[in-house]
Amino acid sequence: MLNGCAYLVNGDVLDLGDVCEATLKRLQAEGYAGRALIHELITDDWGAPPRFVEIVGKGASGDSISLRIAYD
Repeated sequence: MLNGCAYLVNGDVLDLGDVCEATLKRLQAEGYAGRALIHELITDDWGAPPRFVEIVGKGASGDSISLRIAYD
């Protein structure tokens, strides 16, 4: 299970809850990165925009995943 957090420009941290590993990998394979990946993966009304989104946890195969996606 993967968990996501958005670190906002105003200093707040927003817990995004579960992030689907299959969707993440599919979007990355399709070439999504940065802001575009965040918008496709997570739908939210940010208020203040994120500086980055961090996704951590154990993948389906048991491997550790730690990913920081810059909002550029």
